[in-house]
Amino acid sequence: MDIGPKTEALDAEAIKGAKTVCWNGPMGVVEFDNFAHVTEAVCRMMMKRDNTIGDLSAVVTGLLLALNLPAGIPLWMAVLGSVFAIFIAKQVFGGLGMNPFNPALAARAFMLISFTGPMTTWLKPYWWRTPDAMTTATPLATMKTWFGAEAIASATPHGLCNHACTGVPSLWDMAIGNMPGCIGEVSAIALAIGAIYLLWRKVITWHIPVMFLATVFVYSLISGGAPAMMQVLTGGVMIGACFMATDYVTSPTTAKGKLIFGFGCGLLCMLIRQFGGYPEGCSFAILIMNAVCPLINRWTQPKPFGAKQVYAKGVGVEMKKTIGLVVSLTIISGVCAGVLAYVDSITKEPIKQTAEKNREAAKKAVLCGEEGYTAEGTCKDGYGGDITLMVGFKTDKKTVISYKVLAAAETPGLGMKLKTPEFADQFKGKDGSSLKVKKDGGEIEAITSATITSRAVCRAIEDAQKKL
Repeated sequence: MDIGPKTEALDAEAIKGAKTVCWNGPMGVVEFDNFAHVTEAVCRMMMKRDNTIGDLSAVVTGLLLALNLPAGIPLWMAVLGSVFAIFIAKQVFGGLGMNPFNPALAARAFMLISFTGPMTTWLKPYWWRTPDAMTTATPLATMKTWFGAEAIASATPHGLCNHACTGVPSLWDMAIGNMPGCIGEVSAIALAIGAIYLLWRKVITWHIPVMFLATVFVYSLISGGAPAMMQVLTGGVMIGACFMATDYVTSPTTAKGKLIFGFGCGLLCMLIRQFGGYPEGCSFAILIMNAVCPLINRWTQPKPFGAKQVYAKGVGVEMKKTIGLVVSLTIISGVCAGVLAYVDSITKEPIKQTAEKNREAAKKAVLCGEEGYTAEGTCKDGYGGDITLMVGFKTDKKTVISYKVLAAAETPGLGMKLKTPEFADQFKGKDGSSLKVKKDGGEIEAITSATITSRAVCRAIEDAQKKL
């Protein structure tokens, strides 16, 4: 791998990163396939079942999982993901044709929950040219903050496609893959070529991919935020619609069912992108629709010819069962809601008192024994929502002494590092009215892979200073 003419100048971390990319890139994809293959052989042997490695389904699973991982992820995590995909998500259910969930996506969801930091750390394109900034946020992480009228009003249509202004690549860069992301999801053109080939060979049909992409596009037009084409070209939408959602085993068998399935995947994906804690929701959307696939198959099966009465009777029985199930679930949900409402009523006041005590304690803590003023500041543009800080200022009402986090829902292991002394100490002695991260021309070193959180902290401190 050619990493440019300035190889000698790279520090030890960059050299290590280069080796990681080489291993987890082309070589890594092959290795993941091998681990998946071996895992299937061992599982079949342990379960005393026929060896099925000859169908190469394990190879496909290993390949899809590898393409859904960041390039810099440690190899042992990828190996663990391969084992989970084959052993837990596939063989435990009986093997090929019996698994209810897409094994590769189930493994990716498992890894995203278990290893949030590495799974959301993305290497910057051409990172070897700037080894001091090897990692960066994906376009989706930036675009998530664009939902809402305030964000839309602050960006012109031309500026939305301007990397220099927004930190988001142009549409052309998204199409060719010149942006951070998983190994196999960044190049929309390459994925489109692969999808066309599968359609030409009649390996898949158009129903799921077209409905999936159309739903994402239309939802983006209606909801606002990032432009619709950006929502389609970024994240896992392309690879998910064309290669993951079209899995034979976990997708509907009828044309009508496939359209419903594709619509559900696209809708859930965008709902998670807009309202969820993660910027991307493609994997979770497909897994949820995998769970309801048997129901879709049941209700979209064509009526058998010559068996109208039997079919109608069968549908009536199924309808009664469904209605009974819905009624039972409604009653259970109502009881649970009543219990939760009662618990909320008796705990609301104690929680309020505890919060007030914490607020008073924070006021004392942020002054660090000095004379000064305290103020509460909030920024609504955090990665996981609102970030509220208690900030201490010196007697000039500008110079920051320290801050205490009152409320934050940032990513564990990444954004929540805003509580660490290493990050918080940077603000001591700074003017609270003009704080910016280095990427924006300021003095604050942003948390790695959590630039949005770092900016939100700066804005929360500015908000507190304004209140003084």
